[in-house]
Amino acid sequence: MPAHARTAAAQLAARLTARDWWLIEMLHTHRVLTTTQVLRLAYTARRTATARLARLATYGVIDTFRPLKETGSAPAHLVLGPTGAAALAARRATTVRELPWRAYDAARIAHSAQLAHNVGANEVMVRLAAEHRTRPDRELRLWLPAHACTQLWGDWIRPDAYGLHHDSEDTDEPRRARPGNRVPRRAPGAVPEDLAVHPGTRVTGFFLEYDRGTETAWRVAAKLVGYAAHASGTATRTPVLIHTPDPVREHLLRTRIADHTADLDLPVATTHAGLTPAEQPLHLERFDHDRSPTAADPVWLPLHPATRHIASGAHRLQLRDLAAYFGGLVPALDLAAADNEPGAPAPDWQAVPPLPPPGTRGTR
Repeated sequence: MPAHARTAAAQLAARLTARDWWLIEMLHTHRVLTTTQVLRLAYTARRTATARLARLATYGVIDTFRPLKETGSAPAHLVLGPTGAAALAARRATTVRELPWRAYDAARIAHSAQLAHNVGANEVMVRLAAEHRTRPDRELRLWLPAHACTQLWGDWIRPDAYGLHHDSEDTDEPRRARPGNRVPRRAPGAVPEDLAVHPGTRVTGFFLEYDRGTETAWRVAAKLVGYAAHASGTATRTPVLIHTPDPVREHLLRTRIADHTADLDLPVATTHAGLTPAEQPLHLERFDHDRSPTAADPVWLPLHPATRHIASGAHRLQLRDLAAYFGGLVPALDLAAADNEPGAPAPDWQAVPPLPPPGTRGTR
């Protein structure tokens, strides 16, 4: 790391806010976020977010780029810059190389063939996390990106994300009663004590498979074998949520993999982007202006041979209701294990809270 980057990082000691540090940690863990995604998670108004992000770019804390689109323009994409990497390394009492971070990371991410895939998967998770700002009863407590999942479980599976979601029954908003809303009986240890906020809270761990229609149905089916092996090898039972681009693709996958899912006794549910979007709105001026459904809403259709075909008016479930439908779900990872996985090598990521510290999500 050049000396000027280290010097600049030292000078930032009096300039970086708690929200800035959160963003540095997020960009190191999740590699790339867009201005719209950061707005959803950490700011109230776009103008304020844009001004602060421009200042951080001037400091070298972040780098920005815009990928080419055939029509219109893409939002600015943010990655960790050299000064931000130096500051983070100093904060962790390590070196930039050991973070790890490389000067060519921004170019590698910008030109990656997986960029649109990664940003789309992030969008599903960002919408789910940001909902806590308007629905305090719903909270994404843990979000691991694809590379962290690979480091943890790469011998079996490589999901696009892992999430741990809390949904409390205590809410000021009326909840429409539906069958299965009663908290199901769980096997011992299914929900760790540190996650049981109160008896009305349901904790759902899940793997996200973000499907853009580029893989064959048989390739998707082959992935499910790995998920079944992971469940058997770890004594966990975590639903696999498949997010597809449209209803046609969702129907195709369901008809091709339903029997496979049943043979493996694997909890799988599907949805499509028409129900819970993964595209970013072109002009989102405030974080709360987009009220599109998120992955916590009734958008999930459990997969079983008897339900492989999507009937008109099919009853879809909320994320919290999958536990009642499948029964015996056990999260693949809880918060304590995310911070200290016994016997695992030191990770090149840290579990970062999906939202910045309370009190920093304002207009400043």
